[in-house]
Amino acid sequence: MARFSPVAGYGINGLTESERRRRVLYDFYLDLIFIIECAYRKYQNQDHIKWTRENLKQGVKEIRAL
Repeated sequence: MARFSPVAGYGINGLTESERRRRVLYDFYLDLIFIIECAYRKYQNQDHIKWTRENLKQGVKEIRAL
């Protein structure tokens, strides 16, 4: 699944390789925060928990593709 383009609204056609790498790392960092928060805050919503796990799986794929 393609992620949201954070620069499309600024008229930028794409990211440099360095910018793309930073974006992947930032997204992965945010995915980790999401999944940690589920346990820390003891969320009960299984849909949300599943969503965070799927995000983390996608993040791992993107990290491996770097």
